[in-house]
Amino acid sequence: MTELVLDAFTVARNGRPVVRDVHLAIPEGEVTALLGPNGAGKSSLVLGVAGVLHPEAGTVKVGDRDLTGRRPERIRQAGVAVVPEGRRLLSELTVEDNISVAC
Repeated sequence: MTELVLDAFTVARNGRPVVRDVHLAIPEGEVTALLGPNGAGKSSLVLGVAGVLHPEAGTVKVGDRDLTGRRPERIRQAGVAVVPEGRRLLSELTVEDNISVAC
């Protein structure tokens, strides 16, 4: 089974770390939710994993492939995708269809 693993993952915005030293393992096929108040770093964490923001420290791996600092399209090719919310990009699709866009 392939896992998405974050080890000591740190992401900064405007030069200040906003997500620090995250350790997380998500098995293949699992659905995982990030919950927290506004400003807690949920979006920064996801954007860092997806390669939109560059991590300051730590690693992102899928199985034995190190994706840390790779371009977003390379990360997507490895099977990691971000589906934006709140932008009504795919508003004509059902919730199920929106989720399946990332697959």
